[in-house]
Amino acid sequence: MVKIERVDSGSKAALNGVKSGDFIETINGNDVKDSLDFNFYTKESFLDFIIKRGEERLNIKIALDSEWDDLGITVEDLKIKHCGNNCVFCFVTQNPKGMRKGVYVRDEDYRFSFLYGNYFTLTNTTDAELERIVTQRFSPLYISVHAVDNEVRKFLLGNMGADNLIPKMTYLAENGIVMHTQVVMCPDYNDGKVLSETIERMYEFYPAVQSVAVVPLGKTKHRKKLVNLRSVTKEDANIVIDQIEKYQEKFLEEIGSRFVFPADEFFLKAGRDVPSDEYYEGYEQYEDGIGMVRSFINEFEDFEKKLPKKLPKKFRLTFLTGKSFSKILSGYVYTRINKVRNLTLNIITAESLHYGEEITVAGLLTGNDIIQAFKKEGKETDLLVLPNTSLGHNNLFLDDLSMADLHRELRTNIIRFENFEQIFDYVEGYKKLKDISYEFESKD
Repeated sequence: MVKIERVDSGSKAALNGVKSGDFIETINGNDVKDSLDFNFYTKESFLDFIIKRGEERLNIKIALDSEWDDLGITVEDLKIKHCGNNCVFCFVTQNPKGMRKGVYVRDEDYRFSFLYGNYFTLTNTTDAELERIVTQRFSPLYISVHAVDNEVRKFLLGNMGADNLIPKMTYLAENGIVMHTQVVMCPDYNDGKVLSETIERMYEFYPAVQSVAVVPLGKTKHRKKLVNLRSVTKEDANIVIDQIEKYQEKFLEEIGSRFVFPADEFFLKAGRDVPSDEYYEGYEQYEDGIGMVRSFINEFEDFEKKLPKKLPKKFRLTFLTGKSFSKILSGYVYTRINKVRNLTLNIITAESLHYGEEITVAGLLTGNDIIQAFKKEGKETDLLVLPNTSLGHNNLFLDDLSMADLHRELRTNIIRFENFEQIFDYVEGYKKLKDISYEFESKD
């Protein structure tokens, strides 16, 4: 059952005696476990509720006049289903102590996959949950496959129990559920022949499986007592790109799609240019780090035509980012922006002191990493631009610091990067910082 958090005054629910704090057990005879069930089963025009209020069970019937008629019920948020695996590469287990609670949450929830694009393994998904996915059309889903070799997958997931990945995916595919998949590549375990087998087996599911993302594992310095894994080297990166490109050529000819995509990090590690825009085919795996670099380059090249030739007065602009993306800023942005007279661009490459030198992506920089990098650089600036990916949806860094905290500590103007127009509206004096940024509210 699901708890009712709020009933709007004057709504159909309120007029029929529904109260906040009530629990909905069933709607039209269907069990209601969460907000998704509630949303699915309240699409009908006639609703027959079984409601629990204290020790009472009430039967309340509500007729809606039209699809726009407001029922007026808000139910509690989804409670996350925690992961039962113990993946050898899991980033959550590589976090140090003393961080905020949310950092340590390991989710394995098909509902969050549907709603937010979170990856889950299907390992602990029951037959009843699979049936629900099909009935309520939770599509697309994002599946962490890692390997179709059963023993390799069990090892990687740290779960020796029955998995039934392929039968579960077959059921979903046969019932019209679209899936995107990922492989977190751990050198010597699921690369080479194992990776080829995985790609080929996922391709057999096409068009139900629309894509395979291949991403490198992330290793922090906090891996004591964990399985010894080695990081992806430049040689590994070149090998996996070449391996994937052979499949892409074949798949393009057969289905008109590359189907399998290596993460940007492989190209950066290999020292190769990232592919063109068309390579990414709509950027379906963007949130998995596939196409972010190309998207950024495209955005800058479009904006470059709007760059002023000269600023009315001198301005010092600083971009701060991680090691990986620093190469892109230095190569595509630095020279061109510094052609603007009276404008000086400085790029600060921040090391991940929190996670260790092997973590090079900007999205894992903490607030303290940024503070230390800026202080170490020792240069004054008129505006410090931070990577958008470093902040969560709550506008906090991984170590719970806020933009306001950094502003107080560094005593300089700070903004998170949204786009180049936003930055240059301030640089050229068209807008004040408060008009283009909402970041300086205290987290309290």
